[in-house]
Amino acid sequence: MSRQLALPLEPRAEPESALRQAWARTGLRVPYEVAIHVPALAICLRNIAAAETRRKIRRAARARLNPEMRSWTREEEADPVESLFST
Repeated sequence: MSRQLALPLEPRAEPESALRQAWARTGLRVPYEVAIHVPALAICLRNIAAAETRRKIRRAARARLNPEMRSWTREEEADPVESLFST
């Protein structure tokens, strides 16, 4: 009799998904499975994935430290021209 897990298994490790996202962003015309096995492409993809991970961490840290900045940036992004005519 087979047993079924109460909770689903965790998805693949983050590095794998970060590499796949980096590959997708580059628009390479090489399949993902090939790109991760070609040394030069694999190094580039790892660097791109690491940079994106660092950027996400910095954004999260900034949001935690300065929650009021989020509202400022949202207001500025909402309609930057409106502030010119609000006087």
